[in-house]
Amino acid sequence: MIIDFKDKKYSISESAFVADSSDIIGDVEVGDFSSIWFNAVVRGDMGSIRIGNRTSIQDNVVIHTDSSEKADIGDDVTVGHGAVLHGCTIGNNVIIGMNSTILSGAHIGSNSVVGANALVPSGKRFPDNSIIMGVPAKAKRDATEEDIKSISENAAEYVELAKEYKRMQG
Repeated sequence: MIIDFKDKKYSISESAFVADSSDIIGDVEVGDFSSIWFNAVVRGDMGSIRIGNRTSIQDNVVIHTDSSEKADIGDDVTVGHGAVLHGCTIGNNVIIGMNSTILSGAHIGSNSVVGANALVPSGKRFPDNSIIMGVPAKAKRDATEEDIKSISENAAEYVELAKEYKRMQG
């Protein structure tokens, strides 16, 4: 389902892939060559949600905010299966691991990785180039050039996959 909600209107780039089983509701912006995969819910019924360019929101991800917040997800981000992002900010060139939870007011810097199942508490801020893991999440080390390259390659791989799915949609 893709719908406006009250006075909140969505905007989805024509180049984006949106799976039929995903839900995009309200004040949601999806950038160029981004993808919203199967059963993902992006619910901008209370606050705004911005998803940058070449960003992959994978299967069963939930993105939401409270009315006083917004969620801002940068360019070249891969949000892994089952992750929950609530009213947070994600920089550019980031991987959010499967089943991670990032809570309101949290900030993940660019060129970072949040490991699978991590819990980033409300208001927690991590600088650029952080490798983040655990419950509660902690920065374990700085990202290497190899890590940063791998994040970019992962985002590019999903752009190509999304293009194939978009072609199949017609």
